[in-house]
Parts: sequence; C-alpha cells; structure tokens
Amino acid sequence: MNQEVEIESQKFTVETITVSPLRVGVKISMNPSNAMKILQFEDMRLEYEKGEVWGSIRNGSSAFGDEDGGQIYFLQSNYFAQTEKLYLRINKVQALSKEEAVAEINTETGEWLNQPEDQKIQLLTSNKSHVVLSMKNWDSETFPYDLFSSIIDAKGKEVEKSAIGTYSDEGSSKWNVSFRQSNYTNPLKLELFAYPNYLEGDVKVELK
Repeated sequence: MNQEVEIESQKFTVETITVSPLRVGVKISMNPSNAMKILQFEDMRLEYEKGEVWGSIRNGSSAFGDEDGGQIYFLQSNYFAQTEKLYLRINKVQALSKEEAVAEINTETGEWLNQPEDQKIQLLTSNKSHVVLSMKNWDSETFPYDLFSSIIDAKGKEVEKSAIGTYSDEGSSKWNVSFRQSNYTNPLKLELFAYPNYLEGDVKVELK
C-alpha cells in the first residue's frame, strides 16, 4: 500500500496489510521527522463499509519489528466474512515527545533523572536488584501493557529483566521488575513501551 497518513501532525506509513485465516498483519513505519514517538495504536481495526468491525486489537497490541525497521501489528481476523468494502481505521494512539519516551532512573538513590512531564509514573522502591513502579488511576484492564521494553545502563550495556510482575492495587497499576544482573552502572535508561498520553485523529485507508 505504502500510504502515508497522520494523527496530530505525527506521520506514519501503512506499508502492507496481510490477511490470513487466523490474523491480519499491518506493517507500519514511522516518519523519522516526527517530533513524537508513537508507542501504541489503541484502536487499530478493520471495518466494513457500514462501520461494523471486521477485526481489531484486543487487550493491548501484539507487534514485532522486522529487519527494515518497520513494525507489524496483529489484529484478529474474520477471514471468511464477505464484504465489498474494507477499511483500516485508526483514531487514537499513545505518544510522547522523543525526549520523554526514554525514562532515566538511578536505582541506588531512587532518583528520577528523566520521565514524562506529567510524572504519572511513581517509584515506590528501588535497589540494584529490582524496582517497583506504580501508576495511579490505571489498572490492568484499562492499561494492559508492559510499561517499558529495553533497559540500558550508563555504559550502554543492556540490563536484562529476570522477572516482571504486573498487578492492580487500589486503583493503580504496579510493575515489580527484577534485574538479571546487579553489576550495571547507574543511571538506567528505560525505553517506554506504553504510556497513557494520547493523540486523536481519523485515519481511514480503503483496502478494497
């Protein structure tokens, strides 16, 4: 397809859409000139001509990166349903400025060095073995995502997670993250995977 679209001036290209009996793969690449980083597509879906949903994301997006830098997002498929018209629709995405999209923390002092400006993430406890993070007014149903993906220390080395527990408690989402090694150098950079900051628009791409 290679069709470029945008939401609130943040541009991305819908490269290909592949439909199989089990799922639909939507390959998207971001415009490098964007001021913001798009984290998650909240409501990506396929619709019939009258607006009925043909396939959509459920309980958070499922995606992986490919060798040329694109991301492939998977939707549920209604492969055997017959329709004359089919559209890809996107109305809401999670996004942060590129500077805010990487949080930075010193696990020994418990100090935030960088995080999103609204400071929705709270650090409850930390040491070189694990951290516990919290986000108020969000639970596992309204925010069913891992909070961050990669962890890089001050020397550029990846710090692996040995375990991560996600749970809801008194109206908050909490993440209990244990590190596989503790001989890393602070501070840690946490690349945010999801965050409840939203852009809204009306993307509609005709597939057939």
